[in-house]
Amino acid sequence: DIKAAVTYFEELMAVSNLDYIPFYLGQSYLKDGQTEQALLQFASIIKNETDFKSEALWYSALAYLKKGDTSMASEQLQLLILEGNYKKAQAQELLKNLD
Repeated sequence: DIKAAVTYFEELMAVSNLDYIPFYLGQSYLKDGQTEQALLQFASIIKNETDFKSEALWYSALAYLKKGDTSMASEQLQLLILEGNYKKAQAQELLKNLD
């Protein structure tokens, strides 16, 4: 139940500062169709350079693609490739397909 997951992670965010909570909240928002909310969570993770930065770049790119914003998706994929530690090959392939 994705709605329950969103609620649960929102409640956890209010009482905890664990790095993984914003990441899973962002994924839950994305799955629930709340793309803008997901992007806000992923942007925060990227900005704060948490342990989930690379993953946030990947899912941020997917969220931008969902919105039809290939320019921003490409930017996120390029940053992910520079990070070089999460889904690099998939990011390169997707970026190639976007060009």
